[in-house]
Amino acid sequence: MIAVAQARTREKTAATNFDMTFNPNYDHFYRARPAWLRGSISYRDGLFLQDAIRLERPSFVLEIGTASGFSAASLCHSLEIAARSHGGRWDYRVISYDIAPYFYADKSKSVGDAAKYLLDASLLAHIEFRNPRRAADAIDEFPPDSVPFVFIDANHKHPWPALDLLALTNVICPGGSVILHDINLPILQPTYQFWGPHHLFADLNLEKTIPTGPGKPANIGQLRMPEDKTSLRHDLLTIINAHPWEIAIDDHYLSRLGLRRVNGAAKRVPVLDRLRSFFRSAPTPAASHVEFMTADN
Repeated sequence: MIAVAQARTREKTAATNFDMTFNPNYDHFYRARPAWLRGSISYRDGLFLQDAIRLERPSFVLEIGTASGFSAASLCHSLEIAARSHGGRWDYRVISYDIAPYFYADKSKSVGDAAKYLLDASLLAHIEFRNPRRAADAIDEFPPDSVPFVFIDANHKHPWPALDLLALTNVICPGGSVILHDINLPILQPTYQFWGPHHLFADLNLEKTIPTGPGKPANIGQLRMPEDKTSLRHDLLTIINAHPWEIAIDDHYLSRLGLRRVNGAAKRVPVLDRLRSFFRSAPTPAASHVEFMTADN
């Protein structure tokens, strides 16, 4: 059973229950994944995605972080099942962004190769892989309030997940779903001390849903995009500045999000439109590691 997260006493909750019973369709799909696959969503996470798709029935899903392509394939598989289970079909698509054209864990594989392995041509036609891309490219590629469902599973080092969501706030429609993966990665796998998804999910005061029940803590969670995006952007900036940065972020990329560095902190400035097209390719990260606390905004 999936119930509402109670991560913080101040957080809003949703009276939502997802069906977590055994799903033979997804079981067959999950068992067919290629042997070279690494770092993908778990079986439990895949069921969470499938149930979210079943309830939301989005016509379009944007994924940030393709990697092997297994999650993109899972999203497409879930959309197909949802379409058939509702007595008809609708035209759905998955667009998946990645910063690199190759799978980070095996550079002999292209990003998305797992989807090509798992899906037949008719299903694969619903997926478009775009690389190199970062979340900020969505600002130019999608109209405001046009994306109903987002899955973020890219760089987990803080502040990247918060920056990814900040980049997408304009294009995600109010009420849209944002699924974050690896929200408890450092707890479940202490070797990987990357806290970005955890900070983002735990600190945001939004409607949240996670898988609950016996066993290990949930590693995936759903957020609901609020109507008040201005307040959300302010909250995201607070999260960005509230925790030590685990990776350096290029100043030019910050500027694409309307941010600049001031006394070691990120502050909102008007978006520099002319930089969006110029910096579509991945810029070289700054050499120094930036760590700072919440700045005076």
